[in-house]
Parts: sequence; C-alpha cells; structure tokens
Amino acid sequence: MTDKKKSLKTKWNKNPIKLEFTKEELRKMKLIQNTDRTPRHGLTDPEWQVEFELRKKFIEPYPDHIKRLKPRRDEENTENGRYKNFINDVLHNIESSHLGSDYCYFIYQIEDLLKFHKDDLRTFYMADAQCFMVWLDESYFKKKEEEKKKK
Repeated sequence: MTDKKKSLKTKWNKNPIKLEFTKEELRKMKLIQNTDRTPRHGLTDPEWQVEFELRKKFIEPYPDHIKRLKPRRDEENTENGRYKNFINDVLHNIESSHLGSDYCYFIYQIEDLLKFHKDDLRTFYMADAQCFMVWLDESYFKKKEEEKKKK
C-alpha cells in the first residue's frame, strides 16, 4: 500500500478546510495507531470510529468484478490461504442477510474487508472482547434488491 497523501475534509467555523496527510503523518499525530494488527489497549469504540473513517481514505477498493480473495492451489493449506478463506467467510456472513455480522480481531482484516465494501462496511469495537463486530449497512441490501428488480 502506498503512503500517498490523502485529502481529509474537516469543518471548522463552518468553512470546509482541505488538509492532506500521509498515513505516517497521521500516525505521528496519533490520529491512527502505529500498527495494523491488534488495537491498542484502552481503545474505545468512539475513538475507533474516528480512526476507521481516517483509514478508509487510504483504501483502494477492488474492481467490481472481484468478489472474493482466491487462494492459489499451492497456498490452500498455508497461512496465506487460510487467511483468504477467513476473509471470504466473513464476506459471506455479512453479505448473507440484513442481520449478518461477524468478528475480526486485527485492523488489517478490517482494511481487507474495506477493499470489498468501502462505503457500506460498519464496525463496532468491543473493548472487553478485544475484537471488532463487522456488518454491512442497510444501503448494501437496498442496492442488491434494486439490482434484482432490474433483472
């Protein structure tokens, strides 16, 4: 992933200000964590939601025709293959119904899910369990229903 400057729009005194930062600069300002692995101790969901929105700005979504991660045959029984299967299982669970949800334990897992659902992935950080609940916004299912009607 490149560390290009991304534009962050904020409101201050009702005048939009356009700020550009790299991911590394956001880390130095302590707006996002220094790791993409486990969340820092003491992280709260409101703090995570701010970080989640900032991290989204650095995600490049997959093209629409890519629906799942495909393990190569030689990596099916490797850690990489099992990881791809885990992400695919989470995608299946959250896409399956309006009530579909699942859990992730690392920030990089959330970032991989965002590549498929950048605009409609929702998260909740459960500090006691040190994991994230993930699900899709209602807008995803409305779009899906509209597509079915068109066919």
